[in-house]
This record gives sequence, structure tokens and C-alpha cells, in this order.
Amino acid sequence: MGAMLLAHISEQNARQHGVSVQGEAVIDGAHTLYVICEAADRGTVDAFMQPFAAAGEVEIMQGSPCEVVVARQGCEAVDPRP
Repeated sequence: MGAMLLAHISEQNARQHGVSVQGEAVIDGAHTLYVICEAADRGTVDAFMQPFAAAGEVEIMQGSPCEVVVARQGCEAVDPRP
């Protein structure tokens, strides 16, 4: 299963799903994977991350680059809908 999930988050496969993976890492000594990715909308990310649910809980959180947070003068979540 690990090899399949690794192939799933590959740059080429992610791009085919409309996702750009900016970074990923597994926490040593834990069963926790962090993926930083971008997509046009939340639904695209939800669908892309679905295969990981077979290995455990999947939690998706919206984030922003530090410069964006500083520019908007706060960490409050921004509604992605226009």
C-alpha cells in the first residue's frame, strides 16, 4: 500500500488530478503524513486525498503562505468562495 500511495502523490499523478504537491513528509515514529498541495478548489483536494483514507484518518485543512497572512493582517480563515 505504501508504494501505491507514494505513486499517487507523485508530481505526474497529482498533476493529472489537478493538484500540485508542494511538499510532503512522514513524521518519524508516527503514522502521520503531511502533504502541502494546491488545487483550484477544495473538492479537488478531497478527491485526490481519498486513497489515503484506506491507510487511516484524513484531515484536510486550508492554509496560506506566511506572506499572505501578513498581508491580510491575521490568521483568520478566508472563505474560498467568490
